[in-house]
Amino acid sequence: DEKRMRQVLINLLANAIKFTEQGGVTFKVGLQNQDSNVQHSEPPKMLFQIEDTGIGIAAEELEKIFLPFQQQPMSNHYKIEGAGLGLSIAKKLIEMMGGKLHVESTLAHGSTFWTVLNLPEVSNMANLDKTEEALVIGFQGQSRQILVIDDEWENRAVLVNLLTHLGFKTIEASDGQEGLDKVRSCYPDLIIADLVMPKMDGFELTRQIRKMSTFSKIPIIAISASFLDISQQEGLEVGGFDFISKPFRVEVLLKLLQKHLNLNWRYADIKPLNNTASESTVDNLSSQLLNDSMEESADNCATLAVLPAKQAALLFHLTLVGNVNGILEQTDKLEQMDTQLVPIANQIRQLADNFKIREIRELVQPYMEQ
Repeated sequence: DEKRMRQVLINLLANAIKFTEQGGVTFKVGLQNQDSNVQHSEPPKMLFQIEDTGIGIAAEELEKIFLPFQQQPMSNHYKIEGAGLGLSIAKKLIEMMGGKLHVESTLAHGSTFWTVLNLPEVSNMANLDKTEEALVIGFQGQSRQILVIDDEWENRAVLVNLLTHLGFKTIEASDGQEGLDKVRSCYPDLIIADLVMPKMDGFELTRQIRKMSTFSKIPIIAISASFLDISQQEGLEVGGFDFISKPFRVEVLLKLLQKHLNLNWRYADIKPLNNTASESTVDNLSSQLLNDSMEESADNCATLAVLPAKQAALLFHLTLVGNVNGILEQTDKLEQMDTQLVPIANQIRQLADNFKIREIRELVQPYMEQ
């Protein structure tokens, strides 16, 4: 189940990053103990493993980390906030797929989570619907304010980061009750609310808002894990405008924002491409940009090269989705385009190597408006 597996991996990676202040996080995927040259009658066993060099977990606390909303006091003044429902959900979803979630950890040295699953082989990749894609960099008109409500700070951070760099003002709340207070004090233009939260969940939050004449017309986008089958119907019954599942697709969220806020997007100056998947879009877009800019470089070789607007827009988009590998690939292509771009390519590469995504975004943004 692709959606369930994605949810598991996002939860595990988010926790690993959250509790790793030094060292790093490693994500490994591969066949487990299987010779690729030998025919096998059983489905291949796939290993998914996430290692970190974080604070670690004491042996006596390992079983407790899978309890929802568990807080574990640690030595050396460390405290792990249980990942809300994150680890509990991950364990349950793995079991639903016929596997088991394992963990090994040493206090102050790090943790390793892994699972092994039997997965069917895919003979032919399904043809995905081709969509016309362009890079949204903002919207026209007056400023809009969006309230993001989610008890998981990682989920809020993803949304706030995306919305802020598209020009929205954002407000955050960590549960339904706090969200209701922010609605009264800030009167947002739109609300994005998780459905499963402590104190007051998204369902009750929506009911309360719909009862308040002043705020009853505020659009609400309900968001939650895809395995909650009743969420969409129940969300609509209590007055939710729309529902999207975690992990959400950026283009789906943008369509809903455009629908409810009547937005006119501003796009980067790049020709839309028809492609079958986001990775193909980036690859083909990169080739188009590289060819166009090489022609421009040939015509302007006598002048000092600056970062072309099209490359800046692509790099800006890659920072929004956190694609560090994509950024590094673009720095190599910049150097191939023009030797005078080597200094800025090296600067971007150094920032990417240190995961300074915000600095890269601030560096390339001025070039988009050339």
